[in-house]
Order: sequence, then C-alpha cells, then structure tokens
Amino acid sequence: MPLTETTKIIENGIVATGDNQNRVGPYAVLIRNDRIVDVAQRSEPLKNQYPNAEVIDAKGMVLLPGFVDAHYHGESFLLRHIVGTTPMARWERDRRFTAAYTFLNRDAAREDLESLYRIAYFNALKAGITCIADFGLDNLDFSPTVSFEAMKRAELKGFIGLHNGDQIEKSRQLQSPSIRFAVTISGEDELTTYSLQTALRSADELKVPLMVQLGETRRAFETVKRNFRRTTVQLLNEYKIFDLRVQLSHLSLFEGDDAYVLAAARTPLIVSPHSALLKEVDIPPLGDLLARGVPIALGTDWGALDPFLAIRSLVAIVRNQNRPIPGAYELLAMCTKNGARALGFQDEMGTIEPGKKADITFVDIADTRRGFALSTTQSANLLNAVLLECSSRDVSDVMINGNFYVRKGTLLTYSEEDLLAAGNRLLTKLAVQAQQRETPGTTEPPGQRTPILSFESGQAENEAEESTEEGFRIIRKDQEEEEQPDKVIPLRAEPPKPVEVPKTIRRVFGEDDV
Repeated sequence: MPLTETTKIIENGIVATGDNQNRVGPYAVLIRNDRIVDVAQRSEPLKNQYPNAEVIDAKGMVLLPGFVDAHYHGESFLLRHIVGTTPMARWERDRRFTAAYTFLNRDAAREDLESLYRIAYFNALKAGITCIADFGLDNLDFSPTVSFEAMKRAELKGFIGLHNGDQIEKSRQLQSPSIRFAVTISGEDELTTYSLQTALRSADELKVPLMVQLGETRRAFETVKRNFRRTTVQLLNEYKIFDLRVQLSHLSLFEGDDAYVLAAARTPLIVSPHSALLKEVDIPPLGDLLARGVPIALGTDWGALDPFLAIRSLVAIVRNQNRPIPGAYELLAMCTKNGARALGFQDEMGTIEPGKKADITFVDIADTRRGFALSTTQSANLLNAVLLECSSRDVSDVMINGNFYVRKGTLLTYSEEDLLAAGNRLLTKLAVQAQQRETPGTTEPPGQRTPILSFESGQAENEAEESTEEGFRIIRKDQEEEEQPDKVIPLRAEPPKPVEVPKTIRRVFGEDDV
C-alpha cells in the first residue's frame, strides 16, 4: 500500500475486460492505488467524483489484461541464438549448444545469470507480460536467487522452479507477495517413484505448488510407460497430483481415457504452441482437448517472448487438426485469465474488473496499417483482429499494480543500453564457449564477430540480418553461421568427449538431491 493514495482514470481507450461478461468497448477504468475500482461506460462521472485523479488518455489503444506467460525457460532467451532452428531432438549432438548450456547451468558466475535473467524478464515486460513462470536452471544453487532478484527488479509477478535441496534452502531466505516458488517434476529418464515422492513431500513442506513438465515428446511418453507401466496422465492421477496445486506443462500425447481424466480434473494445461513448432516436438491434440473443455493456458517455453505469436501458432495448429478455431474471448483467456488460474493467481490478476490488480497491457492500433482502429461496432471481430494481427512490437505501455513500467515502448525503470551491453557480453561469452567446444583450442577468427543483440527500436548501421522473433534481433553474425545457420557437428567414428549435460537437459529431485 503506497504512503499516499493515488487515483488514475484511463479514458478514450477500447477495453477488453476478459472477465465473465467478455466486455469489449470504449470503457473508462478507475484505479485506486494498485487495484481496479470500476470499469465504467463514461469517464466524466468518474472525473467529477475524483477531480484530483490523474487522467490517462488511451486514444488509439486497446487495453488488455496483463499477459500471463505460464511456462518459460529464461536461459532460452540467449541460447536460442546458439541453437538456431535445430530441432530439439538434435540438441544433444550439437556441441555448440551443449557447451553453452553446460556453462550456464554449471560454470556461470552470479553476474552471468544476473545478465541473463534481467534481459529476459525486461523483454517480457516490454512484450506486455506482467506475470511469468520460469522453470529455472537445475544445477547452480544461486540460480533461483538471481532469478528472484531479476524478476523483482523488473516488477514482474510469477513463479520460479526449484530443482534440488540446495535451491530449496536458498529459497527459504527469499520473500515476496508477488514472486513465489514451485517444486519441479521433470525429466522422464531420471523420474522414479522415489523422486516423485520426494517432490511431493518437498512441495507439501514448503506449501508451494508443483511445476510439472512431462510428456513433451514421444520418447518421453514411452519412457514413462516403460518404467511405470502407465501413461503420464495415469501416473499423475495415481499420485493424486491433479488434486494438488499444480502447474501442468506440455503433456503432448494421450492414450485411452487420458483426455477424459484431464478434462474431469479441470486442471489447466499449459501449452507452448510456437515453441513446439520451433523445436519440432510432438503437438498436443489441442482441438480435441478444447472440445472436451480442458482449460488451456499459454506459455512461451523456449525462445522469444511474444504472446501474440503463441496465439497465432495455436490457431494454426487447431486449424491443421481440422477442429473449430477458438473464438476471440477464448483466445484472450488463454494468455490472461487461464494463465492466472494455472499459476493460482486468479484472484489477483487475469482480467480487468473491480477488485483485481491494475495489471494492464496497452496495444497501439492507431497505425494506418491496422484497418480496425476505430471500429468498435463488432467487439469480437475487433478483439480477434488485435490478437491475430498484432505482435508484441505493438505493445506501447505496460502497467503493473497501477504504475507504468513501459511508456511508448520504452522501459522506465532500467536503462535499455545497460541491458543490451550486459546481454551482449554474456552472449559473446556463450558464443566463445560454443566455438571452443566445436573446435577445441581455437578462438574467434579475426574479422568474424559473435551475434550482437539490439532492441527492436532504432536501426543499427550495417545491419546484416533481422530476426523475425520479438524482443531483440541479431544485427551482426558470424560469417560461417550465415552460410550454415543450422550447422550441427556430425557424429564421428570415435565416441565424442562426454558432456556434463543430461540427455533430457533437465534434472529432477532424486536420491542425491534432498
């Protein structure tokens, strides 16, 4: 609660409340301190009642509830530049990726992870995301601490995954009403009855949710069936995990009554459609799950943060499955209300309605390339156009707890120049690690440069290539990588030198962890 009460009135914008009434129209929003007090038809009565209120003109803007990214891997914000478009099934054999990942997960210094998480979370903020759940790195004990501090610095709300006993002990010292922790269950190769029981016991002791990441690939699905004689859904149901607080990600494959069990549980399933396409992993039967009433929440999982891109990818997948396309209100719920519910924040966020926190994303639709800027007669059509035609580059302003942290596309609380400088230093270090692994004993040849990050705003001189992903773009690239962007080191006759990265690139609770 602020020392001095503040009152704000947002007028002239088109508001999509995302609540049970699914209102879309030229409403005025009254905010007292950090919460929404009223969503009114007109602003004049509010201004008469609160003559000293700050009036915010949102002309040309669509106001959406702050986006909720229900599943993310913060390290992927930079690692995506190392792995490129290589499918996930080949990551183990890509020595560049395994070297960079091993460095982040085992050898990175605290300042390295500080740079990593800050640049990821501030980019999430610029994309209109006000709440995020980060799976986290599973080895270094200070990883959750650094993630927590970076999330708090960006003013985001969310969850951070805990993977072992050391991380749990570190988390006990961290307190925030808006940033919480969850105990992870993942990695089908290492999953055992003991590790499941340990995770359940740890979550119960800490009074935190479970962050379950299982069933992303056919191989993972078959591993559970082979080891437990049950499907993934059957295993989770047997351990009564659906009765607990759980953040359920992936689950791409189903057999028998699995879909009915999930539908009956009413547990939101967190899916990452764009990441699934990018990584070329198994695609969940989204059309069938939606038809059965399974609540779907959206996450990024891997790569650039852009909720609009996730929405469009989901629509493309459902269309390809020959199932009905979700309507505009349902699509909005997937990246707002359903995400808040999946994380247990449904009482605080996910909609623009009285009593909720004032977390609002402003989307600029005044550009003449948008043919729907002033059309409010068909609210569903307007919302559908915004969700399917805009991108995070159209996010102009972001408000959290009634305060602006992004205005006119610019961060207000952190220097973008400093973020870029720190991110570039770490990306250069990762590129060197990857190159040394690829050709031991070598350094970067003269005249060749590692990838350089840049905010999408402004143009760089001599720009060689622009990424289509949101947030940052590569503006200079290693010459060899330009010629072979997806190069993977071929397997040799002799076994390669072992890399200290598990096959699943994940670690779960086990006998040596707690």
